[in-house]
Amino acid sequence: LQSVDGIIRVFPAWPKNKDGEFQNLRAQGGFLVSAVQKDSEIINIEMTSTVGGVFKFVSPWEKVEFRNEESGMTRAIKIDEKGVASFETNTSVKYIISEIK
Repeated sequence: LQSVDGIIRVFPAWPKNKDGEFQNLRAQGGFLVSAVQKDSEIINIEMTSTVGGVFKFVSPWEKVEFRNEESGMTRAIKIDEKGVASFETNTSVKYIISEIK
């Protein structure tokens, strides 16, 4: 996990051909982030917002969505020209971020 200038990256230096996972690493902005990489692909990203605010991350996918675990609401996330996706979060809520297929 890398968190620089408020933008989070998952597996930024991890070899693509190696499986890996991490759980509840704290990133800038008070976000607890977990992720799994399997068969050279990031499967999903889980994030819990401890203080609310905007979660910004470099998307490993072309189309991405999040699901709010508290409300069950799912919503697509826009990705900017630099590949950064962002959305507003609520305090103490877990979000599941995944590829739209």
